[in-house]
Amino acid sequence: MTTFALALPLLTLTRIGAAAGLGLALLLLLPGCDQSVSAPERLVLAEGRQPAFGLLYIAEREGFFRDEGLEVSFQHHDSGRDALAAVVAGQADVATPFDIPVVINLQQGRPIRVLSTLSVMQGYNAVIARRDRGITAPDQLRGKRIATVPNSSADYALSLVLTNAGVAPTEVELVPQSPAAAAEALIRGEVDAAAIWSPHTQHVENQLGAAAVAPFTSPLYMETATLSTTESVLRTRPEALKRLLRALVRAEDLATRDPERARQHVTATLDGLPAEDVRETWRMLQPQVRLDNLLLTTLNGELAWYASLPGQAETAPVPGDLRPFLAAELLRGVRPQAVTLRQDL
Repeated sequence: MTTFALALPLLTLTRIGAAAGLGLALLLLLPGCDQSVSAPERLVLAEGRQPAFGLLYIAEREGFFRDEGLEVSFQHHDSGRDALAAVVAGQADVATPFDIPVVINLQQGRPIRVLSTLSVMQGYNAVIARRDRGITAPDQLRGKRIATVPNSSADYALSLVLTNAGVAPTEVELVPQSPAAAAEALIRGEVDAAAIWSPHTQHVENQLGAAAVAPFTSPLYMETATLSTTESVLRTRPEALKRLLRALVRAEDLATRDPERARQHVTATLDGLPAEDVRETWRMLQPQVRLDNLLLTTLNGELAWYASLPGQAETAPVPGDLRPFLAAELLRGVRPQAVTLRQDL
């Protein structure tokens, strides 16, 4: 009897130990318990504070970055152009430039790599002119003072509007400004027109009245907001970038499934801008995570434009095939159907 009494506790303890070991093993197999998943990756994201980059704000407010094991620090800039400059300078990991700053940096020999688009839109950039300065048609911009953001998508849109109207660049006076300063200069009457983007365009119309301004756009230009980085970050931080793309794909799915909820996230993030301006801008664009032929065609056209500008003949030309500058394999590993690049472009 004594032997049996001693054996029972020992047997019980053995079973408890085995059960505990089994429970621990099962716990380690549960989602989120993998050491490689639970260890957070960190990225500094330089962004231009615009609705065009709204997928980032949706992913942040919905907790998609956190769910993917990613800690994102936002670094705010006046434009996507300035955000990309911060990445080139090593002050951030990823930026949100429009297509034109990407092309300019490539033409200048900087190792930019495009991870994906964030949105596409037409008419996002516009040349807004004051009617009280006698401007009701694009050709009447001749001889006028025009505020513009140098080396930006608005600058490119201005060149298309002027070219289509038969106005040479030397026939206008360009006034370099930040987008917000350009809008205010137009409102105060310090310039006759301004090449700016939404929601600054809506701000001008709201201040002066829609009947007091004449907006000019080009049907040839489909603007693209991108998510871009450098070759160094792409090579050394692939796991962090994959997590970033996975979170943005989830944000795109939410924007498709529940557009009103998505818009509310964008409006709440950009609380320094009038809500109606953000709402109107959000209606203009299509948020999407893609690497497609529209982007490739747009970049090729912009490259030809920029390479033809005065002083660019001295820079090393970018190879005609821009596909090596698009991080297709990274996005293909996250969402294969989002990469539709043809081989003959």
